[in-house]
Amino acid sequence: MTIDDPSNELRPGLSTTAKITTAQKPSILALPIQALTMHSSDDDKTSKDSVHASASPVAKSVPVQGVFVVDGKSKLRVRFVPVTTGITGATDIEALSGLKEGDEIVIGPTRHCAA
Repeated sequence: MTIDDPSNELRPGLSTTAKITTAQKPSILALPIQALTMHSSDDDKTSKDSVHASASPVAKSVPVQGVFVVDGKSKLRVRFVPVTTGITGATDIEALSGLKEGDEIVIGPTRHCAA
């Protein structure tokens, strides 16, 4: 980085830290980055299905980025929801589509939070 009009207080060998904001939006829906996962329909197949698989090559499905949302009725089940993302911060990421405010999402194996 080059400073166009440096102050006389700057000396060679000095260092500093800076917080640089590259993008900012008001009133967005954000979720923790660690909640995002890649999921494909192949992940849902059981081992029973693989036993009966033919010897011919099977096309693999393309993984989709998304989150697991806690079922609002039972709270014992989750469902995968594809999510389109936007601006990424240090710990959170903007959810452009796929979630609505109040959805509970899985962050790790035993935790969930409101989006």
